[in-house]
Amino acid sequence: ITVGQFLIGWLDDVCEPSLSPHTVKRYRSLVKIHVVPTIGSMPLQKLTPIHLQNLYSQKLKEGQSPRSVQQLHAVLHRALFQAFKWEYTNKNIADLVQAPRPRKKEMQVLNREQVKSFLEASKNDWYYPLYVLAVTTGMRQGELLGLKWEDVHFKEQTLIVQRSLKEVNGALLIGDVKTAYARRTIDLPTFAVKVIHDHKTNQFERGLGHSEWVFTDSIGGLVRPQNMMRRSFKKILINAGLPDIRFHDLRHTHSTLLLQQDVNPKLV
Repeated sequence: ITVGQFLIGWLDDVCEPSLSPHTVKRYRSLVKIHVVPTIGSMPLQKLTPIHLQNLYSQKLKEGQSPRSVQQLHAVLHRALFQAFKWEYTNKNIADLVQAPRPRKKEMQVLNREQVKSFLEASKNDWYYPLYVLAVTTGMRQGELLGLKWEDVHFKEQTLIVQRSLKEVNGALLIGDVKTAYARRTIDLPTFAVKVIHDHKTNQFERGLGHSEWVFTDSIGGLVRPQNMMRRSFKKILINAGLPDIRFHDLRHTHSTLLLQQDVNPKLV
């Protein structure tokens, strides 16, 4: 069996049934673009550490970032561990290879005053309630966009995180949250409860009261993350004179603000 044949079988038989569509798509892309054209025709049992090391060096010379090559290594390591378990090989070749280490991107967070400026600048935006929840709960973007009204409990001032929205090949998919720990109940501050309650009223006034989703586009459909980022989030940052942060940095901002208020780090 060749390296390429094994990897395709591994993707079909192991990854497809157990991983998210987004992850499988990424794995297939890495294998198709970087592995199959280079070492795909090689017999799996003849693969050596130097073949992988040369592959990584070649990809770096072609202009791939260390982060991309590290992701490629992670996929191959996972696949070759399966090859070892299935007794195609007598060891995981990837264990003997050093992947490049990417430079860590510096995390950007907003301080207390910047958060106030951000929320003030977004107050008249359709996604203002989403930004309020992002800052006050630290939820991931996909978790926020996957919220249904049945998950929100106004009387208890809580919401339940149990699904996430992802965009794969242009299609919006609702799936499970990232990890078992991500399935959780979150206490909401009174401020956030009022904003979400007003948002529900606003949905009815716009004729979108039939929607089961907490956050929708202007016609009641699921929100495309890239559209929301381009048409709303980035514009608000510019208008408020704030740094060009990622949406995920609101999650880091939430954690940082809690720590600054002396909240127990374990709780954070």
